[in-house]
Amino acid sequence: MIWVAVPIHKTHTIGQIYLAWTFETMLKNCLRNAGSA
Repeated sequence: MIWVAVPIHKTHTIGQIYLAWTFETMLKNCLRNAGSA
């Protein structure tokens, strides 16, 4: 995660993956909606 400046701890790994997955999904949905509009 390039945009995360703070050190990533093992306890935050699941949270980081979840945030990255959510962000990617949101971005793909936006691109899909923009393409079909």
